[in-house]
Amino acid sequence: MSITKIEWADRVWNPVVGCQKVGKGCKHCYAEQLHTQRHKAYLRGKLQNIPQYKFPFEKLQYLTERLYEPYKWKKPCMVFVNSMGDLFMHLMDREYLYEILEVIGKTKHTYIILTKRAVNMMLMLNLYYTEKRMKPLKNLWIGISVSTQRDFEMSIGFLENTKAAVKLLSIEPILENIELYNYSSFNWIIAGCETGKRRRKAKLGWFFNLAEQCKKEGIPLFIKQMEVEGAVETEIEKFPQFLKIKQFCHKNPLGLGGGEKD
Repeated sequence: MSITKIEWADRVWNPVVGCQKVGKGCKHCYAEQLHTQRHKAYLRGKLQNIPQYKFPFEKLQYLTERLYEPYKWKKPCMVFVNSMGDLFMHLMDREYLYEILEVIGKTKHTYIILTKRAVNMMLMLNLYYTEKRMKPLKNLWIGISVSTQRDFEMSIGFLENTKAAVKLLSIEPILENIELYNYSSFNWIIAGCETGKRRRKAKLGWFFNLAEQCKKEGIPLFIKQMEVEGAVETEIEKFPQFLKIKQFCHKNPLGLGGGEKD
């Protein structure tokens, strides 16, 4: 089932699964925890009908049976690509990545790809467009995922030099105050605290500072979730008054909320 509960997407599409940790934000990775739980169940004789759980999360797997799923979706929708991994891992097969991009280019949906490997993203995407002698795909939104100021500073230059129609910044989990340094090239910023029993606390001041910067630069900000009085809240009604912010990208062709959720 590809329908998702993620507020800013309608579906997830995982033609690849698997990833390896590269930074502080990966410490309590939800994808790793979910996959590891199911991998252990597979080893106990359960979930035998889902062979991807035969292997640990660190192993990159190409699920070719999922490659053409987007052709089956009748209504245009917002698709989060690779919610269970990073499409720009150093082990990623270039030809398979090209096949994924071909599907994106030939379908009517809008796709969002987030990565913690900004340099790989820049090199692989720019090479693809150069080899194909084509402009960036209009329905592909590219973003970097950061958790700390260092993450941001190490990644922003590569994003700026990546050919893309729409550029995003995902700050989740936010682990410290983030200064954008007046970068206004983002079309959208998504932010959220860490979730789970072992979550690291996020201060409301970090969100407030981010909101002020986004307002100054005219960048839409979507606060996915934050900790309020010791509990993680996703409902905007429970956010502090000055942080009731769930703005969508101005370039969203499907309108607020996407295109296929019922």
